[in-house]
Parts: sequence; C-alpha cells; structure tokens
Amino acid sequence: GSGRHSHLSNSEKEPHHWRVFMTRSVDQFEINEEKEFRRFVDPEELSKESDDVVKSGDTVTLGENHPTVTFRHVSRNDDTRTMISTMLPETGFVHCGGYVHAVDHQPDTDTEELLALLAYFNSFTCDWWARRIVDRHVTSPAINNLPIPEWNGEQISRAANLAAELTRRGGIDTLPGGRTVPSDTGYDDADRDEIIAQIESVVAKGFELKREELDTVLRDFSKKACSDDLRDRIRTLVESGTSDAATAEQ
Repeated sequence: GSGRHSHLSNSEKEPHHWRVFMTRSVDQFEINEEKEFRRFVDPEELSKESDDVVKSGDTVTLGENHPTVTFRHVSRNDDTRTMISTMLPETGFVHCGGYVHAVDHQPDTDTEELLALLAYFNSFTCDWWARRIVDRHVTSPAINNLPIPEWNGEQISRAANLAAELTRRGGIDTLPGGRTVPSDTGYDDADRDEIIAQIESVVAKGFELKREELDTVLRDFSKKACSDDLRDRIRTLVESGTSDAATAEQ
C-alpha cells in the first residue's frame, strides 16, 4: 500500500489478480491460504515493471531468475519459530518488502540448490543461528550472515528431495521459470515428522554437530515447536548416522 510499487496495489481482488503475501501467509514449506490477504496486484501491470515477470501471449508468470525462496520478514527471536520459509509459486502470488522477503539467486542456480536452501532455512539449526542475530525482523544482514552447511552433492540432493516432498504436500508444484518441484522424492510414504527429522539430520551432518551441540540447539525451542517425539527422532538419526536414503527405503 506504500512505496514505489504502491500504484500496482489494489485493496479489492479481481478474478485475475495475484495475491500479495502477508506475514501470516508464509508457513514452512507452504502458503497459508486460509488467512486473509489484503492487497492484490494485476499481473499484466506487474509485467511492465520487472524483467523477472514474463508475459507470453495472455499468460503472465514469474521468470526463472525471480527470487524463489521466501521467508517471513517480520519475526522475533523469541517466537515459536523465527525462520519460516516457503517457495514462491510460478503464478498467483508476489512477496512484499513489508512482510515477506525473498533470496536473490545467481542465474545458474538450479532447482535442487533452491530446494536444499529451503530445507536448511526451515531447520532448527538454521533457526538457532538466526535467533542469535534477529530482533524483530529477519533482515538481509541476518540472512547473509547465516552459516551454510558443508554438504556434498549427495547431501544437497537429499535435502532437496526432503524439501520437495513437503513443498508438494503444501500445494506448490511449479516454481518461477516453470521449474517443477520433483514428485519422485523417495519420501512419499514418510510422515511429516520423519521428513523434518531427516532434514535436521542432514543439516547436523553438514555442520558435524555432536549430540551435546544438537541438544543446545533443540533447547532453544519449546515443545510446541519441537515435540518430545520429534526431538527423539532427530537425536536417534544424528546419533546413529543413519542415511536419509537408507531410512526412506525401509
């Protein structure tokens, strides 16, 4: 409703309009469409403002280089979770500087890398680091100063498949640029907590976290954020060194 793009903003939604994210719109790995959206944009008008918004015939989509990994900008270090991130779909939604920010990526970044980043952002380990530097907003300096796990190619693939499974379950299957969220993840029979525990395990491996270090991370979160059962699953995976792939096949 303000700023240099305020002329694109509408308070009433027309059938062809895209919705502008509010903070509450973004949940981990999904978009909360049950919460009210207050601002809307005409994608035709949006395409005139940005090279990252592509019009082909009568269809307007977000281009491949448009920021894709989004996160709540308004967030506090004592909330249940501080880092809350999802993917931006190819159409239908745009992020907004006041509420939800997005990560710019290099043009040659592939879908697997973006999904792996999403997995990391939603991990307790990433959240623990963010809480050290976040006050009331997750800012660019906070994001740019997050440590990145030392993953090899196999671990990046595993993290990406785990994030892809939860992203598809959240109703997002196509990302900007027509990137398809993989459906053959190997985790379609796993429950959500098992997938989350697997993400925590691969993140812990990327930082070579030991049990006591992992416990330090998990102590930062209430049972509402991390139930006793989920804590036990995470600890068991980290302690046993069980691979994500092996567990998924069981």
